[in-house]
Amino acid sequence: MRSASARDRGIQSDPRWSAYVEQRVQYVQATPHQHNESVAAEMIGTLNSARLQGPVTNQLRAIYNEASARRVSGGEVARIGPVQATASTRTSAYTNTEAKGKGAARGK
Repeated sequence: MRSASARDRGIQSDPRWSAYVEQRVQYVQATPHQHNESVAAEMIGTLNSARLQGPVTNQLRAIYNEASARRVSGGEVARIGPVQATASTRTSAYTNTEAKGKGAARGK
């Protein structure tokens, strides 16, 4: 998340946004596997309201989808790596591990 924040021009344009992202990352790191889904959802909503769509929002979607899948399955799921830049910030980074190489599934 920190690397996404460092390359997100919208986040870097205002030190308050950088501080917000850093504070939420520190909170999640202090409580691993407990609050990832709720914090990611809160951050997505906050950044969307501020019209900040970029690498941080993409990474948050991946984190939210992974945490949601883990909660639903009742255990661990495949970890999602850092989101690679794409032409669209609206592309889901969630990978369907059951597709076995057939492509990415769109997370909802």
